[in-house]
Amino acid sequence: MSEKIARLAVNYLRDFMFPALPIDIQNLFPLVNDPFASPDSTDPVPNIVVGEYQDFGANASLPMITAYAEGAAEGIVPHYRHLTLHIDIWVGANQSPNVDSRRVISILYEYVFRTLDNTNWTPTKQGVQIERSYEIERSAILFEPTNRIYHISNSYRVEALSASGWY
Repeated sequence: MSEKIARLAVNYLRDFMFPALPIDIQNLFPLVNDPFASPDSTDPVPNIVVGEYQDFGANASLPMITAYAEGAAEGIVPHYRHLTLHIDIWVGANQSPNVDSRRVISILYEYVFRTLDNTNWTPTKQGVQIERSYEIERSAILFEPTNRIYHISNSYRVEALSASGWY
């Protein structure tokens, strides 16, 4: 159930947020094959993926936006869920000067925030309706000096309905 929400969020960010980014920011993103978020397609997609950064091994391609969701099933109303969607943004400082990397991660955060905060995005398939999502937590821009990576972690509360069940 939470995996389904993470996949929907990734596809929503790819379809609506990524094309709205400035071209110079879009050009920084590597294209990857992601069969988990787009099982119907083998075309390369922007590096916006389901999972966590460490799931992609050492020296994962950057910039990267990762999404994963968690939450317990609500037994009283079987088709309605409150989930926590975690969006992590990773940008390498070695891709551009440090000031530019801080600018890039700030821009990515703003575009993700505008796309997901206080919205009721509803995917066109998979029988799930997102009633509302809103930001509940945001970290400061963190810098990991050993690997020179900037990181922002933010969390959204997602209120979702499923017409066909979660699994």
